[in-house]
Amino acid sequence: MIISAYILYLALIFLSISMNKHYKVVISTNINKNYQIASKLLGNALLIISFILFIKTTGLSLGITYFFGFLALYIIIIALFLTYKPKLLIITIFVSFLFWVLIKFLLN
Repeated sequence: MIISAYILYLALIFLSISMNKHYKVVISTNINKNYQIASKLLGNALLIISFILFIKTTGLSLGITYFFGFLALYIIIIALFLTYKPKLLIITIFVSFLFWVLIKFLLN
């Protein structure tokens, strides 16, 4: 379930970065069309993969519930980052991955 949540977080970051106004705030340049299209496609694909993984790991009813719960939480977190500390948004990808590795290491 942790991998599903991480993939969902990545999907939402790709979808938010595909918007020109968010891309300007985080990267400080204009977005080109090819990167925008690729980011939207990758974000949507990761969103679907995350949804499927949530359902596979926890069952249909709990998977859908967990998916929308994490979705709401991550949307709020990303919105707060984009509002107050937009440059830290990219760093959170790597920090959350390291946190995931640490959890996997401690659980095994």
